[in-house]
Amino acid sequence: MLVARLLAACATAALLAASEGCAAGPLRDDDLKAEVAYNLLLFVDWPAPPPEMRLCVVAEGGLRLALGRQAGRPVRGRPLLVVPLTESDRPDHCAAVMIESGLPGLVERMGLAARGRPLLVIAEGETAMARGAMIGLVDNGGRIGFDINLAALKRSGLTASSKLLRLARVLKEREDD
Repeated sequence: MLVARLLAACATAALLAASEGCAAGPLRDDDLKAEVAYNLLLFVDWPAPPPEMRLCVVAEGGLRLALGRQAGRPVRGRPLLVVPLTESDRPDHCAAVMIESGLPGLVERMGLAARGRPLLVIAEGETAMARGAMIGLVDNGGRIGFDINLAALKRSGLTASSKLLRLARVLKEREDD
């Protein structure tokens, strides 16, 4: 019980600290999703550090702009590069891909592209993990939560820190879960 309260307090503190770097006022949904996506990158380990920490983004409007504001922030000692990716592009030079909701076919394609290669696939929506995402961002009662597919992470040679795993809403450990 004490651990759960401590984790909740840490998560709240992290979000409050993140909001201090944003414009005055509450974070918008897109800004919060972008902040969560950035923080996820901090708690995932790649088998070998990528030459560039490149977050490829398949999103329009507000989410793309909010993720773009994360550019330059440090991830594993490297500045984050945020680059647009179209639905037809290959993620060859990406360390991670963020896909907005409404593109289930693309989530499946990126999930397949990540098999056997260190590519973190983050997608929005309740069904993101079932479609191939390693981390699914979900609306959790007005808050942004996330689910983690450990089997997909392992298949790509990626590992999530224990801190991240404790904050996940759902952990999928096997493909048949």
